[in-house]
Amino acid sequence: MELLGRYYTSDVFSKLLVSQFTINRPLNIVDLGVGGGALIRAAINRWTKASYFVGDVDRKSIVKIQNELPFVNSFHLNTLKEEVSDKLNIKNGKVDIAICNPPFLKVKNEISYDDLFDDANLSDCKNLKLLTSDVIFLAKNLQLLKQKGELGIILPDSLITGKEFMHLRNAILKEHNLKAIIELPEKIYAKTEALTHILLIEKGGTTSKRSPLFLADKTGQIIDEIEGDKSALCERMDYKYHLWKKKVALIKENKVIGDLKIEIKRGSLTHKELKATKDYFIHTTEIINKKSNQATRNHFKKIDKYLLTQKGDILLARVGRGCTGKVCMISRGKVPISDCVYRIRVPKKFRMKVWNSLSSNEGQNWLKANCHGVCAKVISKRDLLKFPLQ
Repeated sequence: MELLGRYYTSDVFSKLLVSQFTINRPLNIVDLGVGGGALIRAAINRWTKASYFVGDVDRKSIVKIQNELPFVNSFHLNTLKEEVSDKLNIKNGKVDIAICNPPFLKVKNEISYDDLFDDANLSDCKNLKLLTSDVIFLAKNLQLLKQKGELGIILPDSLITGKEFMHLRNAILKEHNLKAIIELPEKIYAKTEALTHILLIEKGGTTSKRSPLFLADKTGQIIDEIEGDKSALCERMDYKYHLWKKKVALIKENKVIGDLKIEIKRGSLTHKELKATKDYFIHTTEIINKKSNQATRNHFKKIDKYLLTQKGDILLARVGRGCTGKVCMISRGKVPISDCVYRIRVPKKFRMKVWNSLSSNEGQNWLKANCHGVCAKVISKRDLLKFPLQ
């Protein structure tokens, strides 16, 4: 169901999500994007006496639930555009538990959600420059919940790690109790490599100074747990990043790349645009990782838009499935690079220090921990400037 931005939850992760709730005897349970019904079935297996209210934009999903689970109150609705409490016939503030695997779609600025964000105690979300459907679903679930009610929601990595969603993370931490974050494995949804996380949120509670971060395996079992400081969770909430921070515990005196007088630029043309020129260029797939003497043949065409390499430049793949963090050093040749590649130009006296740090196992682990994104991972320039030198 990619056209609707939906990826259905498997039974093992539905069971994992439902197991996290601390409310033992809920009266009313809501699922605003019931889809194939995996989450609602896991909930029914745990809470047999609760009343269930589900909705979905896909009428076929609702018909299926009505046929297979006739005791569930099922409604055809568009959560993004309609007042869900009216459609579900249940008042805001009356729901004990909400479960949700929302769709991931960009939302056009056709409707103002300011009142919704105020009602959900997510006022900081009014400052978001990018609005997605899962943010709206999160807010509408919180709007339905009673005080101290609990929400279990599956969110994409971009909301958990992306700097563009820091206002969302700050609002959750400031106004609600973030009780748990579970990082799920990659490739758990068909036809996408999207990395996702389960968040368990208590409405109107207070997030403690430290929140538990979990890692789950492909069988839906928790295999590791660490704690993340509340002060650091606004920056990022993912388990792997905080695990890296815990292991490394950098000394304050250590320099970072941003302390040096270096130039970091990415290519000016896309892979598609460069390919159309039929000229030789370097894309992420042409970088031979950890090769310090990658030679290129000289580029002879004179196109002003090109960003060219020169001897001593360090190239770093900034984006791409399985490519992020690949690094090489140019030993000769002037050649264009795509916009998926950073050109790092370092003064000669610092060049080997930067090279050795980026190509080391510790450096590669840092790059993996600090990349983010739903499918194709990205290293932002802002994060790269914080890269620690060894």
